[in-house]
Amino acid sequence: EIQQSFEQIKSQFKNEQAYVQARDQAGLTEADVLARAKLQLVQTKIQDDIANSVPPPSTSDAEKFYDANKQQFTQPATRTIRIIQNQDAAQVDQAIQALESDNSAANWKRVASEFSTDPTSKEKGGLRADVVPGSFQQPLDGEIFSAPTGQVEWPVATPTGTFAFEVISATPEQVQGFDDQASSAAGGPPQRISDQITQQIRSQQQQEALAAFGDDFR
Repeated sequence: EIQQSFEQIKSQFKNEQAYVQARDQAGLTEADVLARAKLQLVQTKIQDDIANSVPPPSTSDAEKFYDANKQQFTQPATRTIRIIQNQDAAQVDQAIQALESDNSAANWKRVASEFSTDPTSKEKGGLRADVVPGSFQQPLDGEIFSAPTGQVEWPVATPTGTFAFEVISATPEQVQGFDDQASSAAGGPPQRISDQITQQIRSQQQQEALAAFGDDFR
């Protein structure tokens, strides 16, 4: 096994000459590299033994973690909106008048370009997608998340200017259930939330066990 570990170290170099050159530049002998290979092997075996000695968390442990960290499994409400922003309330009033009779996407594009000063949406017809709570100052933020869809709302004054907006679509807050399927953060197949939590708790416990061993060993 030590020899295999040693060969794995050498395989990181394109050929024997490159390995020897790097070894000599590091001031190491062949025996030094073998000793490092052995040390790495022993360390890996110890880590594996300690990690495997940690029992899987119970379902009760996973449920307690879920209840204490439910926000972690909550997708916030989102809105897609069109918005006009301007420090001059009179400019917003003109925009509102233009939109009252025609709130089509084409007219929003013309009105936003003429009256809005919002750099994010001005040239996009006022469009802002995936807006989440807290994206704007109050009272605008609250108005956006309480307004119906398809209706121009006006005027809303904040310290940064006066606004008019329209909610195009609304997605409510979604809480993933303990037994719901969710996509894997590592890009693998979907897993149940409960399984993800169990793996997360066990990984933390394994790290704690390794840290405790290291303290005791030192």
